[in-house]
Amino acid sequence: MSLTDNSILAELKASGNLPSPTGIALTILEMARDPLVSTDELANVLKGDPALTGQILKYANSADSGSRVHVIALRDALMRLGLAQVRQLCLSFSILANARSGPCAAFDYERYWTRSLAMAVSCQSISRLVRSLNPDEGFTCGLLSHIGRLAMASVYPSDYAEILARWDHGSPADLAALEKSVTGLTHIDAAAAILEDWRLPEHVVAAARYQEDGSWITGATVAPATDRGRQLARVLHASSLAADICVETGPRRHLMVLDFLKAGLSLGFEEMPWISMYDEILVEWARMGSVLDIVTSHVPSLETLVIKARAQGGVIDDRPRSRGVVVDTPASRTAPPAANRRSGPPVTASEAAMTEEGARATTPTAAPAVAPRPMVTESVTEEVLAEPDQGLDILICTDSAIEMKVLTHKLEQLGHRITGAADGRQALEAALKTAPQLILSDWMLPRLDGLELCRMLRSSPQTQGIYFIINTTNDTGDELVQGFEAGINDYIVKPMDHRILAARLRGASQVIRLREQSLRDREEMRHQLSHINKLNRKLESLAREDQLTGLPNRRAGLEFLDETWSRATRSGESMLVMLMDIDFFKKVNDTWGHEAGDIVLQRTATAMRGAVREYDKVSRYGGEEFLVVCPGADVQYATDIGNRIREAVEKNTIDSPVFKGNITISIGVSVRNAEHQCTRDMLRDADEALYAAKDNGRNVVCIHTRVDA
Repeated sequence: MSLTDNSILAELKASGNLPSPTGIALTILEMARDPLVSTDELANVLKGDPALTGQILKYANSADSGSRVHVIALRDALMRLGLAQVRQLCLSFSILANARSGPCAAFDYERYWTRSLAMAVSCQSISRLVRSLNPDEGFTCGLLSHIGRLAMASVYPSDYAEILARWDHGSPADLAALEKSVTGLTHIDAAAAILEDWRLPEHVVAAARYQEDGSWITGATVAPATDRGRQLARVLHASSLAADICVETGPRRHLMVLDFLKAGLSLGFEEMPWISMYDEILVEWARMGSVLDIVTSHVPSLETLVIKARAQGGVIDDRPRSRGVVVDTPASRTAPPAANRRSGPPVTASEAAMTEEGARATTPTAAPAVAPRPMVTESVTEEVLAEPDQGLDILICTDSAIEMKVLTHKLEQLGHRITGAADGRQALEAALKTAPQLILSDWMLPRLDGLELCRMLRSSPQTQGIYFIINTTNDTGDELVQGFEAGINDYIVKPMDHRILAARLRGASQVIRLREQSLRDREEMRHQLSHINKLNRKLESLAREDQLTGLPNRRAGLEFLDETWSRATRSGESMLVMLMDIDFFKKVNDTWGHEAGDIVLQRTATAMRGAVREYDKVSRYGGEEFLVVCPGADVQYATDIGNRIREAVEKNTIDSPVFKGNITISIGVSVRNAEHQCTRDMLRDADEALYAAKDNGRNVVCIHTRVDA
């Protein structure tokens, strides 16, 4: 299934819980796609969200923004960051604001954002050293690269709680396998579909899609996208290790430190500059935690951690590494537990409300979100009006306090729920926060007139469906045409006749109810489609999985072999195939029974899977035979991997009620060479080598001799 398949995104969206940007951020995303949009236009829209404005300003003034000149005006901040980066930052910060908690009780949302911020700052700093990458783009990519995990926890809360319990902080490959078996999707599938839907650059989507594919990161397979995407994926891998060090507090941190040093060497950096860079990451992580109200933890300097790690004799060459780096032993690596945390100071409303109105750091005090119920004035004639069956959530926008009181009283009598705003800017912010069903707005408003307010609401998917009635003193044709072109649904002529207003609201209520029912019906259809897609993916997964061992079955293994052969044909890279057979398996069945034979198959499969690289494929070929396909592997690796698998199985003591002891396997290896015309040739040679292993006393590895040394 394609990672960009629309069905993936449709299913994720159908739940209504998919992490999504705010209305202002969505508007910025749409506007930023127009290359002719002006900085002033962006600034005017962005000011509708004071918190987001404050975060953009603070980021522009951060130590990593590349300038020492402090900016106060929002326009100056946008000019400094550039259109593309403003778009990505608005997206990132709004997602963060909307997804601090969620429905999955087993998912640690706080730790997720703590680690994501550490990864963002790390990716930004490393990108600056790499030079070929944009540091600000690195920040966004690091912050959102694991958005798939957040999405899975939000969309499938019960299933994902079960997945996390079974995973127990194992390897990323283990997590992906569990996700695939339970939901038919992986967090990588989800992340790629979401980032592509948000129209992030192609190389960013590619890096997120292949960040855990070690064969792509290390160049063992042909890059399915640009080299820039591969370079960013390498930086994401190093940033992930840096983030693990930030949130880890136990002894495993020492091993992560050594892995991080190796990641630096692989990117071409010497040890001391790499260590110095990481200490700068820690400072920026704490500072950005304060800006974004994300908890961070105290981490010793990397030099201190390196000394401790080496004093303890940490060795990493003989164990697997996360995120797809070459694995040389069957031992598996666990993810870090939650870190001890301290809270950074929150971003206050006054800090966030900085705009270009000079050095003033606060916006005018906003009107109360809900207008107080007023005393009935004697100058207003009370009219008995029929109440609708169900009231509406209405936002009234007027700068007249008297009119606000009168309308609030009248509409509350009709059973409606009223929110008030004294100017267009307050109205825009209230609409984004409260999502009213109907807006009743004056044409002329301070700061942002009613017509412009309507245009801005129509430009955002979050608010474009709000029913909009405008109050006007002029019902001439030209003015009304202008209003309807801006997106209004109806109008009322002042001075207002409240009976006509009530009648128009009844008509609006019918339109709103029909639209809401249509949306509910569409949502129900999406839910049904999502359920059908999930069942289909699980059926597909079952059709490709061996139910006894949990390994891919023969069909899936041979498909992977064909794919690997095709990639190797295009790139000229090496590859190898191994056939394995459990020694004396018939004796196990005859002596201890078929239940014991099943346990032996299961335990042997687990030992094999733990001994190979994350991007090698182990499958059950049939009976007691197994197939292993290793992309990018040559003759030298064939000896290493074959003996590592053999020893892992031999040392794997099985202790069960029906069988106790150790078993061995024989392995035949075929490395691709010029005489191989197709995959059948490789399988034939591997089978001959397997028979040779049996003839040579079993529990040995035999490599077919017709290879290019």
